[in-house]
Amino acid sequence: QEISNICWAYAKTESTSHPQLFQSLADYILSRDNLYKFYPQELVNTAWSFEKVGHYHPGLFDRIAHAILARNRGLDDFKPQELSNVLLAFAKSDHPCPPIFRK
Repeated sequence: QEISNICWAYAKTESTSHPQLFQSLADYILSRDNLYKFYPQELVNTAWSFEKVGHYHPGLFDRIAHAILARNRGLDDFKPQELSNVLLAFAKSDHPCPPIFRK
């Protein structure tokens, strides 16, 4: 949750002046290989944050999509607002994720 909160808080400042920060955050998240432990809101906040600051990391978005679809209830675990926010983050980042959009 802490990593997701850091991403979200920084993105809320609407600053794009530190792309190396988001690169480091993405590398850290991917190295931990624990996105499956994130709650739906944390997955949403992470995707939204990266899109908001304009730091598109295809590997991270792929892993977020996989973590979403691997959940016990898949997209049904997400509240409508969470679902719309994560789908918007994928769409605005122009990251293809057909399995999510087909569900």
